[in-house]
Amino acid sequence: MKKNILFLFILISSIYSFGQTIVGIDISHYQGTIDWDLVYADGKTFAWAKATQGTSFVDDKYVSNATNGTAAGVVMGAYHFAEPLNYSATDEAAHFLSIASPYIGPGFLPPVLDLEGNGPIGSMTSAELTAWTQEWMDYVENQTGIRPMLYTSPRYTNYLESSLNTYGLWIADPDGSIIPPNDIGNWTDWAFKQYSWTGSVSGINGDVDLDYFNGTIDDFNNLIGGGSTPPANDSCINAFMILSQEDCSYSYGTVNNATTDSNVGIASCDDFSGTPTAAGVFFKFTALTDSVQIETEPLNDLDAVVSLYEGTDCNNLTEIACSDNGGGAGQPEFLNPNNLTVGQTYWIRIYDYGSEAPTNGNFQICVTHANPEDITLSNVTVSPLTVGNGGTVNISLNQNYSGISTSLPNVNVRYFLSTDCVVGSDSYLGQDNSTINANNTTETETASLTIPSGTTPGTYYILFVADYTNVVDEINEDNNTECIQITVTSSDDIQSLSLKEKIKVYPNPVNNILNYKTDNSVHIKQIIITNQLGQIVKSTKILNNKIDVSSLTAGIYFVKFSDFDNNETVFKIIKY
Repeated sequence: MKKNILFLFILISSIYSFGQTIVGIDISHYQGTIDWDLVYADGKTFAWAKATQGTSFVDDKYVSNATNGTAAGVVMGAYHFAEPLNYSATDEAAHFLSIASPYIGPGFLPPVLDLEGNGPIGSMTSAELTAWTQEWMDYVENQTGIRPMLYTSPRYTNYLESSLNTYGLWIADPDGSIIPPNDIGNWTDWAFKQYSWTGSVSGINGDVDLDYFNGTIDDFNNLIGGGSTPPANDSCINAFMILSQEDCSYSYGTVNNATTDSNVGIASCDDFSGTPTAAGVFFKFTALTDSVQIETEPLNDLDAVVSLYEGTDCNNLTEIACSDNGGGAGQPEFLNPNNLTVGQTYWIRIYDYGSEAPTNGNFQICVTHANPEDITLSNVTVSPLTVGNGGTVNISLNQNYSGISTSLPNVNVRYFLSTDCVVGSDSYLGQDNSTINANNTTETETASLTIPSGTTPGTYYILFVADYTNVVDEINEDNNTECIQITVTSSDDIQSLSLKEKIKVYPNPVNNILNYKTDNSVHIKQIIITNQLGQIVKSTKILNNKIDVSSLTAGIYFVKFSDFDNNETVFKIIKY
């Protein structure tokens, strides 16, 4: 593979007129469209641009600001506006990196957490807010290898605990002067000061925030050189866990400052003619299916070599797949291993091709798998829950399919009378077939089941078993059953059956008025209508042998008649 080696050379040629002070700005969409060539010409060396806020907001000017500012020679950085009262630190950090990662690394300012406003102080304790901030900082540093900074005011530097003072401080102190800030709270030093909120800069319409750096040109160049700390997942034993999912959900990483892991050799697909550095980082995942796709997307000029390993631990790894597509720097890699063992952990290593580090080794990675097949039951109902032996119960359920097959044999669901909810020596009551597949994932089944007349009175269960004939090879065969407890009686069954013979319900299906007739020996006390979930939707008094069902929505219902001798019987009706 041929590789173009890029060397990063940072030259600070624009120095603000205040001696050797390095001055810049911070901006967001509020500044509108910016002429970055004019900003650079006005002596502004650096700029932080707002990238994100919370877990969903993206500044619509961020990408253009980062791209055009860099092209004009301004050293750019990204900041995230925190909402610690609303979201987790990890979720916010992941959202930030999903947008800002291409502009984090050598040649850019460190990423920044913007902590301001009145909400968190008072609503969160100092310890809680400190922990939230630490979690955000850890996530960003672990994913990028770059130590982030904190932008905030003296109110927060005095409220947050001193454990955070190892992070570079960008202090808000808009006194209009380029002098050290008076109050930095629990910090002992500061890196940047925001000294004005009403600055005027060529290329920007209206006011803009002004900032300056606390250090020399060499200090500044060291800061944007990215530092020398290896990424947290620099070795196999510290591999980041990522999830195999149906849709790609990126995790972020970097090979910037990575070192070589002596326990893992050069990838088999690496055809570099010299001696590869193989300074990489590690991820791991648990296989949910026997085949996956591993997608690695460089965000800058990383020329990724991606290899996959199996083994008992990091000291006993065997390479089983490798990808180096030959496309050169910045090209994505797709690794498609199969014959994996479901439930087993696998390790991924990513390093840059050749013997020279990339200018910016940031990337994003995801592991995906096809939707595994599964059959489940839901919305299972039985009515009534007390029935005489020889009587009937009405059941309904949904049989569901998750998978990618658009053509399946009929999926059988069977019904049993069970004493223990365990498939075994149960009394078979009936079955239905569902025509479910990827295009028709759910089908509702209804049935009237007869309890065997010789059933001994007592407590039983209606046991439902999905995919009884095993036409689908499921990822989980343990979620195919549901059961509902019922009580079987003896004498009530005969009375209920006799009552049913003496009642006629019509028309069925019905639209507005349901009629019923009884013989002279029957005296109805109450009529209750329930839906398929067993919920009462109508209770009516006896009036002219008519029931108004016009207010019911279309569907299946159960009408229960009770007489003054406490006998009951149920009719299934269809409302259209």
